[in-house]
Amino acid sequence: MLVEIGSYDICDGTLSGGVAVSDLRLNIERGFDIVIPVGEVSPVLLDRLTSKSDITFTVKRAHGSLSASEDFLLELEENLPRSGNVKLTTTNGTIRYIPNGFVVSHNLSQQIGSTTFHNYHIIGGPTSIDPVAPPPPPSVFTNVRWVYDPGPPSGLSLQIKNSSDVWETIFTYHAST
Repeated sequence: MLVEIGSYDICDGTLSGGVAVSDLRLNIERGFDIVIPVGEVSPVLLDRLTSKSDITFTVKRAHGSLSASEDFLLELEENLPRSGNVKLTTTNGTIRYIPNGFVVSHNLSQQIGSTTFHNYHIIGGPTSIDPVAPPPPPSVFTNVRWVYDPGPPSGLSLQIKNSSDVWETIFTYHAST
């Protein structure tokens, strides 16, 4: 698998740039909330329709010389972007993206002569076939809204849309003057 973040190749398929990743770990965590619906007693899970990707891997690089490997070690922090869209390419050409990726950490795990082994940890949004970050999921609360009343006195009302598509105020709070 090949990996890049933004325009930087973390693993580009060459000996000096990393032939392929190893020790790959990909963890996808889906977002849920525990809520108690109005008028109910028991909590239920609310699917937030989003997920977080967490990926760790190792890249082995065979640099041309010991001095080239030492230069790479010293310059990696300056050259590696902190964030960007992550592109994952499999050996058969399948491509997936992790939008809004962040390099949490990178470390040199081993150096043997001109060969280096680096570990990377990247987190980001859900995996996607589109390189552009996906739009936020549609709100599941389309029938609930907060309404601000500038006053005086100022206040806040919670409204719900009834079956006739009319907004009803179910709770109002006004600041005391």
